Amino acid sequence: MYTRFYRWSMDRIENRGIIGFVTNRSFIDGRAFDGFRKIIENDFSHCYVVDTQSDVRTNPKIAGTTHNVFGIQTGVAIMFLIKGDKRSEACKIYYSSLPDEWRKEEKYSWLREKQIEKIEFEKITPDSKHNWINQSDNDFEELIPLIDKNVKAGKSEKAIFKLYSRGVASQRDEWVYDFSKESLQTKVKYLIDVYQKTLANSDYPEKYSIKWDRELTKYLERRIQKEFDPNQILISSYRPYLKQYFYFDKHLNGMTYQWFDIISKDQPDLLNICIPGLSSPKEFHVLATNSIIDLNALPAGGQNLPLFKRGQNNELIENFTNWGLNQFTKHYNDQSITKKDIFHYVYAVLHNPAYRKKYE
Repeated sequence: MYTRFYRWSMDRIENRGIIGFVTNRSFIDGRAFDGFRKIIENDFSHCYVVDTQSDVRTNPKIAGTTHNVFGIQTGVAIMFLIKGDKRSEACKIYYSSLPDEWRKEEKYSWLREKQIEKIEFEKITPDSKHNWINQSDNDFEELIPLIDKNVKAGKSEKAIFKLYSRGVASQRDEWVYDFSKESLQTKVKYLIDVYQKTLANSDYPEKYSIKWDRELTKYLERRIQKEFDPNQILISSYRPYLKQYFYFDKHLNGMTYQWFDIISKDQPDLLNICIPGLSSPKEFHVLATNSIIDLNALPAGGQNLPLFKRGQNNELIENFTNWGLNQFTKHYNDQSITKKDIFHYVYAVLHNPAYRKKYE
């Protein structure tokens, strides 16, 4: 959200001016902010960053109330951006960070006493991926991609998995999740009953006893009929190692993403490898499950890589490209390698501490 304020300010200073903000520090090293950093590099002549750190989510040894300058969980940074009339050189980026273990009183004292011209800044040279700190020198770009949006769209084969999906965003957890199958049936039947009666009478007095959102309201306006189907009750991974019964329905669930291309009523227990979203504040981790999964099971709307997907005739097919299989059989000179072998291999590699350390 705060990047919008940077954008608005950039547009208003035009060719010459200075911008200064105190914000969340995630723009400094967040993987999701590489594009933002690129814009800074392209649009400004000088950039000064003071990183007060104290992101409690990445350092459990500190506390927001005692170490963070605002007493919050998220790290804080100060950035000044300078734009001159003419730019003949690359943006000069200067970075200074306060010790993470400093208590907030020490940081207040430092900020009060320091003038910007007396701060010891480190000059940063961004790498090709627009990383400012924690730059890596490895062969990551040469590795086989797990997923690719062009492969997902059917425009390419150059990735291991054909299809991937975020978890389901129900937008009404209290209505479509439950530890008790019988309780879930009761809730969903009531939900559908109220929906149907509202469909018949827009002034139905119990209309607002259920949760409405934009999508469900649209379905109501389109006069879509609903009826309870017990076959739509599945087991879902609601949170890591926490499963609940779940009513899977494209109208009663907010966003189902690609799950209707993955789940089959004939075989609902399908293996998935689950990885956190790019903006996850936690260290990389991976989870495997044999069920549909909730959007918030892993941080930042994780992605799910299923072993199988549904084919054109509703049959189950392995969710792998032939290109990906050929990369493995060629590399290991072994034609007996199967796509299911690759699925287990991927899960093992993502768990490997050496791999995680090298490519973090």
